[in-house]
Amino acid sequence: MSKLGTGKDPATFEMLLHCPLRWLAGGSYLDLKLSAGISQAAFYHYIYRCMDAILDSTELAYKFPETEQELNEAAPGFATLSSHGAIKGRWLLAADQSTWKD
Repeated sequence: MSKLGTGKDPATFEMLLHCPLRWLAGGSYLDLKLSAGISQAAFYHYIYRCMDAILDSTELAYKFPETEQELNEAAPGFATLSSHGAIKGRWLLAADQSTWKD
C-alpha cells in the first residue's frame, strides 16, 4: 500500500526482515507495535511473507539428512550445540521403538 491510501509509508525491506527475526528471538508484536507503529495483522503478515521467501529459496531451505553418510556428517554439529550433553550427536530409535541406541 502507498502512503496516499493509508497515510503511512510502505513496508521497508528492513521492517520485513526485522519482524521475523524479532519473533524468532522470542519477541512479540507488542514490541514493534510501539517502536514501529505497525498493527498485529501487519506484524504477522510480514513474518509469513519473509518466512515464505526463505522457504522458497533452495539455498536457504531446510535439508534433513537422507542417507547414513549425511547423518554421520551432521551428528558432530549437533554435539557441539549440546548443552550439558543433552544432544550427543546421533541417536537412532530401535525398530521396536522401545529403546534408543547410539
